[in-house]
Amino acid sequence: MIKVLLIEDNLCDAMLLRRQLGKWLGDFECVLIERLKDLSQHWQDDFDVIITDAHLPDAELTEIVLVLKNQAISCPYIIISGAIENLPLKTLALDYQAVLMKGEWQDLKCALEDVGLQVN
Repeated sequence: MIKVLLIEDNLCDAMLLRRQLGKWLGDFECVLIERLKDLSQHWQDDFDVIITDAHLPDAELTEIVLVLKNQAISCPYIIISGAIENLPLKTLALDYQAVLMKGEWQDLKCALEDVGLQVN
């Protein structure tokens, strides 16, 4: 079973993402956290992919990616944002699978395929 960590503080966005992931992935497990500080409860979990919002109440994109890298999270992560043009340029040097606009479902589907997940 595919295991997804979704880091998203907007519950409506999280619901939409879960629904779309269900269409593509079929039977999957999704763990939702709303703040970066809650990630510490899941360091030992084995996720296939992390999908994270670029703007959380307690962190912005650069800090989110650095925390993931510093904790040696080995699974790929995909960043979603409502405003890609507002992301800091220094994030381009950070390691992630993709940066996508929220609601761009086809781009998200392609990013999931790029990380090796079986997508319907």
